[in-house]
Amino acid sequence: DALDFAKMYDASLSHHKSGSLWGGNHQSAKSAMLIFITNNREFVRSMFRDLFSEQKDLIMRIERFQFHCDQLLEEVRKRNKKINHHHHHDFYMPTLYLSMRYPLRYCPYERENFSVILRELEVKDVNYVTLDRFLKVTNICQSQLMQEPEIPKLLRSKIHLDHSELYESKFLSYEFFQFVSRISP
Repeated sequence: DALDFAKMYDASLSHHKSGSLWGGNHQSAKSAMLIFITNNREFVRSMFRDLFSEQKDLIMRIERFQFHCDQLLEEVRKRNKKINHHHHHDFYMPTLYLSMRYPLRYCPYERENFSVILRELEVKDVNYVTLDRFLKVTNICQSQLMQEPEIPKLLRSKIHLDHSELYESKFLSYEFFQFVSRISP
């Protein structure tokens, strides 16, 4: 609801350590969204409101968000042919936005890392890599991680957060998935 939506969006995704989450500053999801906001601020604002509307089906919200990004890209390309990608085509960016808005419910979905997790867990059908399955596995993983007494202690000693409930954010599972993907053969 910020009056200057572009400034608020830009500030929300500005941190020297987290640029890799949205692909940096140039030719990135962030830069594409800033162009969309400049082009049609209120439409983009409504896209985010719809994406964040928890009363609606998650997949439908994400697909609608992606569809609207496609529409905005077509509008922008009429004036600037150099802009050819909005980086919101898969579930990663929408789930990143959701995880920033609802950190206790979501973490970013990276299909490749999730495939590795399924393989390491030795599940029967590792090719069944869906967002619904990811959310279920994330919840299970989060629950298991939080039950290990040393993990919350270690987290609090290494990371100092203003809001103590954020120590239980799903970014813990996200980091665990990243770690497993890096060490997996």
